[in-house]
Amino acid sequence: ESYQLLLVDIEEKKETVSLIEEQIKDYLEARLAVKTLIVEKYLLIIIQNKEQGYIDEAIDTLQEKLAKRYQITCKMALDTSLIKIQEIGESYTLVKELLNKKFLYPNERLLTSKRIDMYAKESEQSRIINVEHVSEQIYRLLQVGDMIKIKQVLEELKLQLQSESVRKDKVISVFSNILVKTGTKTIEANQEVGKLLPSGEQIIEVIYHCRDVEDVIEYIEEQLRIIVQEFKVSSPENNM
Repeated sequence: ESYQLLLVDIEEKKETVSLIEEQIKDYLEARLAVKTLIVEKYLLIIIQNKEQGYIDEAIDTLQEKLAKRYQITCKMALDTSLIKIQEIGESYTLVKELLNKKFLYPNERLLTSKRIDMYAKESEQSRIINVEHVSEQIYRLLQVGDMIKIKQVLEELKLQLQSESVRKDKVISVFSNILVKTGTKTIEANQEVGKLLPSGEQIIEVIYHCRDVEDVIEYIEEQLRIIVQEFKVSSPENNM
C-alpha cells in the first residue's frame, strides 16, 4: 500500500481550531480514505494512494469551503511522492519544511516541491542579493519621491528570494537590513528626517511578526512613505 502526506497549519484562535480540524477530517475521510493525527501544532493527514488530480481537486474544494465558512486560508503542504508506511518520518520532514516556507509564498494555499520549483524556473538567472546596492538604490529613489519604483525594487527582491526558496529568517534578515541601511543613509543626509524611521531593533521585531512577505513589503513601504513626505516638506522649493 502507498500513501501521501498532507500537513495542515490552522492559524486561528484556539476555540476554532478543533472545530476546523473536525471539518477537515470529516471532509477528507469521506473522499480520500485517510488517517488523521495531531503532530506538534499541525494536523497530519495520511492519504491512501489515489489519482493525483483527484487529491488536488479534493484539497482545493476543501480550501474553498473553509474560506467560505470561516473566512480563513489554511496553509497546507503535500508530499506528492508515493511512500511506504516506513517512509512516513522522512515524508513528514519534507512537508514540514514546505509548510515553513508559507511566509515566503503567501499566494500558495497548497505548497508542494513542484510548485516551489516553478518559482526558480520562472525567475531570471539567480544573482547574489547585494543589500548595500539595493538600499542605495532605494535611498536615491526616496530622494526623488518615486514610491512606484521603490515598490518595483521590493517586488523584484521578493521574487529573487522566492526563486531561491530561502528560509523565513533569511527573508527577515534581507528586508530588515535594507530598511536599516536606507535609514542610515537618510540620517547621514538629513538627521531629522532619518530619525523618523524606527530603530534597527524595532524594525526586526515588526518584520519578524509580519504574517508573510507581502506584509513585510507593506510595512517597509509605509516607513519609506513617511521619509518621502518629509523630504518633500524639507525640500528647498517648499522653503522659499
